[in-house]
Amino acid sequence: MDQYDLSTIVNKSDFQQIVEFKQCPDVGRSLVAQRQLVPGEIILIEKPLLQYPLQPDCRSSVSPHFSKTLWKELNDLVRQEENGGPSNNEEKEKEEEEEEVEEESDEEDEEESDEEDEEEEDQPSASSSFCPGVPAAMLAYLAIAPESQTQYDFFYYPEDMTHETVKLVHRVAQMAVEKLDAFRQVDPKQLSYFVLKIYGNAHTIAYESTRTQTHKCRKERQRLSNRSQQQSFCPSAASSPRPAVSRIALLSWGSKFAHSCAPNMFLQYEPATNAMVYTVIRPVAAGELLTFSYLPEDDRSLGGLVCGTRVLRQQKLWQFKFFDCACSRCTDWDWGRGVACDACAGPMYSGESNSWTCQQCAHQTTDASVKFLQRESRVQQVISAFAARIYGTEPVGADMIRMIEPYLEDLLCPEDEDDEIEQIPIPPHHWTYNVIHSLLATYHLKLFPQSFGKGLASRLGMTSKGLGEAAIYINFLNNTIWAHGNHAAAFFAGWRLLAIVVDVVLEGTQKKKFSSGTDSSDDEGEDQFDLVPMPEDWMKPIQSIIHVVEGWLPLITEVFKSRRSSAVDEALERIHLLKERVNNI
Repeated sequence: MDQYDLSTIVNKSDFQQIVEFKQCPDVGRSLVAQRQLVPGEIILIEKPLLQYPLQPDCRSSVSPHFSKTLWKELNDLVRQEENGGPSNNEEKEKEEEEEEVEEESDEEDEEESDEEDEEEEDQPSASSSFCPGVPAAMLAYLAIAPESQTQYDFFYYPEDMTHETVKLVHRVAQMAVEKLDAFRQVDPKQLSYFVLKIYGNAHTIAYESTRTQTHKCRKERQRLSNRSQQQSFCPSAASSPRPAVSRIALLSWGSKFAHSCAPNMFLQYEPATNAMVYTVIRPVAAGELLTFSYLPEDDRSLGGLVCGTRVLRQQKLWQFKFFDCACSRCTDWDWGRGVACDACAGPMYSGESNSWTCQQCAHQTTDASVKFLQRESRVQQVISAFAARIYGTEPVGADMIRMIEPYLEDLLCPEDEDDEIEQIPIPPHHWTYNVIHSLLATYHLKLFPQSFGKGLASRLGMTSKGLGEAAIYINFLNNTIWAHGNHAAAFFAGWRLLAIVVDVVLEGTQKKKFSSGTDSSDDEGEDQFDLVPMPEDWMKPIQSIIHVVEGWLPLITEVFKSRRSSAVDEALERIHLLKERVNNI
């Protein structure tokens, strides 16, 4: 390792003793473990060689060439070249499903007029697979000094000119040099190579703004100050009132880890130190390839480790990372894509080809005979559109809130109509069935009570219904995501919903009482409570959830023991409060 530049590495000594950089079958030069590793060991702490905003909105030291005009011109070039490409039909289908959700929600006139304005402007913000990624990388290239460009020779880029993404990037680079003054002196080949290196090697990091909100209570100010420095898990963290900041980070050595859809490392970004940290998440043998996920580990991204099928993951990796994945998860049964067996009604999963095998009776069939596949793509896109609204990345109006429950329940089990072909219900073993239950749980436990009142939600039985839906989702994460190697993805996806469950249970099992007035100033404003019994219909789903989470805690605690995370500490503390409350009542 001494022959290489290690200047970006924070833990150089440990890194050199832990890893070996060697040629590996199928994946090329990659990092492997020199010795046996255990969960919690830190492999690499590295600062980015290059970073820039994914969607700049002003000129700055990290985006010195930005202007609104140039940004629009670059985006227009990319969309112009992308039109009619291989991914265009998929993007159009996604847009159609989002439009269907918006139309049926009968949103406010202001939002509708905004959509009309966008159409009149030749759809400047239309959905695109390569915006803002390609324009942002092209802007970043302008800021690189010529003498420092040799630093990027260390990075791989694809040279297959038959690959659609490679062709698009080369065409856009050539058009930019021909049409845009800012790129007149740029070599189009070098520009395209740089953009492809970004796509093949860089990380997308998302974290909250570090600007601390003002608050009158001293303890609350301290909590917010601490939270502003917390680790925000790449590519996404738990929902927050602060807007997320997204950047592209290119790491010299982080880019040398191979990908796996069931990785043995977990990646996190530390805003306070501007460093990426790679931590072992499961035991690793000496000589084993060290892997993390190039795909999103959150529960919001279609084609990531939680939401989607092997087909979607492989499509995304081929389109944006230029390889076909053959990891252990991709060569196993697609455990998130199960349907009911026609012979015995047991769970049937797809293999690597278009064959399906029942896990109970071994009955086999092909894609053509699996009826649910006729609506699978549409269901996936609709869920993605709803998730963007329910999880807060898109606005939600009152009409949208009212339609969430009936629409999602109809999606689960559609009513037959005389003028339509038979609509097959979503199978319980399919990932969409379980994610719909997580969306319904969020609606029943949070969105409806916030919008229409906790009293009405309680009278309508929404709390017990939401807890049951939450239990279905948490068990799915445990049996399908955690059990097949995605420990971090399962925990953080589960925590998004579990945080809501904790709040509901704590609030629902306590009754406020007035303090004696002798509290210290630090306790001023803190309410005191008496415990009240938990409703009987809550007990079964809560116990099911706690049983699953108790199985996760030992590993999660061990992984974050050597490098603490305030976000994880808060999650573990609140899970402990939930267990304690249930035991006390």
